[in-house]
Amino acid sequence: MTSASATYTGTDCYSTVTKKSYLGIYGKLLADVPDFNVTITTIAANNAKLTNTNTAAAVLTYLKSYDMLVIGFDDMYQELGSNAADAIVSYIGTGRSVLFTHDTTSQANVPFSSYMSQSGVKSFGGDLAYWGYYFNKILRPAVNLDRYGIRSSYQEKVADESALTSSDISSLKTAGYSIAYAPGSARNTTVDETQGYTNYALYRYGDRTSNLAAIKEGYLVSTDVDKSQGRETGYVSQLNEGQITTYPYDVNTAAFGGTDSEVTDPGGYYMSVATTHEQYYQINMNSDNIVVWYCLANKDINGYYSNLPNDATNAYYIFSRGNVTYSGAGHTSGDKYLADTKGNVGNQYENEAKLFVNTMIAAYRTANEKPTVSFTETSDGTLKKNYLFLSMDSGSDNTDVVLSSQAADADARTVYFKVTDPNLSTAKKIAASLSYTVDDGTDVTSLPDVPVYLAADPTKAADAANLTGGLVYEFTLPDSVVEAIRSDTSEDAHITLTIQVTTTIEDASYTGTDTLQIRKIGLFKLS
Repeated sequence: MTSASATYTGTDCYSTVTKKSYLGIYGKLLADVPDFNVTITTIAANNAKLTNTNTAAAVLTYLKSYDMLVIGFDDMYQELGSNAADAIVSYIGTGRSVLFTHDTTSQANVPFSSYMSQSGVKSFGGDLAYWGYYFNKILRPAVNLDRYGIRSSYQEKVADESALTSSDISSLKTAGYSIAYAPGSARNTTVDETQGYTNYALYRYGDRTSNLAAIKEGYLVSTDVDKSQGRETGYVSQLNEGQITTYPYDVNTAAFGGTDSEVTDPGGYYMSVATTHEQYYQINMNSDNIVVWYCLANKDINGYYSNLPNDATNAYYIFSRGNVTYSGAGHTSGDKYLADTKGNVGNQYENEAKLFVNTMIAAYRTANEKPTVSFTETSDGTLKKNYLFLSMDSGSDNTDVVLSSQAADADARTVYFKVTDPNLSTAKKIAASLSYTVDDGTDVTSLPDVPVYLAADPTKAADAANLTGGLVYEFTLPDSVVEAIRSDTSEDAHITLTIQVTTTIEDASYTGTDTLQIRKIGLFKLS
């Protein structure tokens, strides 16, 4: 992907922005992005800075010198070391953006040294290539390809030959994983050693000694030696529309309002791309905020993907979750696919390149964001709250007093707030603080040590210095705030209560705020 000058006579690789021609379509498309100055450094997976001669901490320090990490491109991507894989997991945990591509994963789940020996030579199933073990072992949960939790902290439970207990199942579901129940067991028995392979992986590698029928379970499966040929395709279908499909290049299909003829030529939901195939692990669709943008498809109605359209779990082409994005680019590689000797590029390769550039820019924009916090009317956090009214009566000296019934009623002074934090960093810490001002004044009074509780269970105290995004919390309005509004004799007496939520990730902080206006309602004397 490194850009370089050239003297092609064709126009496909000429940038009107930089007034240069490039060796390939990727360089030209990146140069044409108006809002970003993209600098790419190419680093081999076996670079000394990434190997196990360095600790994972040292590799992480090196990776953090870059804003974003792209892993690829290649068919059967070369092996990452274990320390590099650990460092990439930590890199993802800092909230930085990671884009991984075709064949960075594989079917390998045990070390090569553990495979059987045939005549003294280690064999990985005959002619099968071996790669990706540490990516599969270490990175899969972080990139959302561990559907059943086999590589998670629940690994021993999932891999155990004995069935999962009801408690195990509950814990796995709470953690966002699926449960692999045995067929015909009425969900009473689970399957052990569940890797979550895609249909493609199971058909291709499941049985290498016999031919499968051309039609199996109602759809086409190739009968060639590795059972994969029928699954390769040069088309993708669009499932969703957003920044990743629109900026900087409009790669929306005709069905999504696309107007670029090179993209919309097949018609409907489809566009042509360089030939590719499915990957090896199913997406964990239980994850929050996951979006599948494109799936593998066939234009031919008799093709495999036409019989099983938009299979987002198995046949994904681009998906994203938080700061991690996958692109299916990379199976078809080589200079001739980037541009011919005259700098001309086939539509399918330009489409794939546009998709990739959009994906890279969108992935970069998913870096750490500010949290949001909102005062809410109720404990379910569904309705925004802007005002809190306190009932007051006039005392014998014409000063306001809080009604005794309300002063003693905790519910009348209960305030709810909801914290939302989109950052997926495992190293983040979310803290909340309260303060108030009187009558829009500039003097800010802090409210330290206000007890906070879970709104769903007010008996459980929460740590205001270590909250969890997505939950609703509550606290009781402190006496000092009630006294401040009571003693305010101005015509427009009010208190502005401010809550500030700060997410800290490593040395960076991101802040969100909300305000609640507190006013008093006076009761009229009837005598």
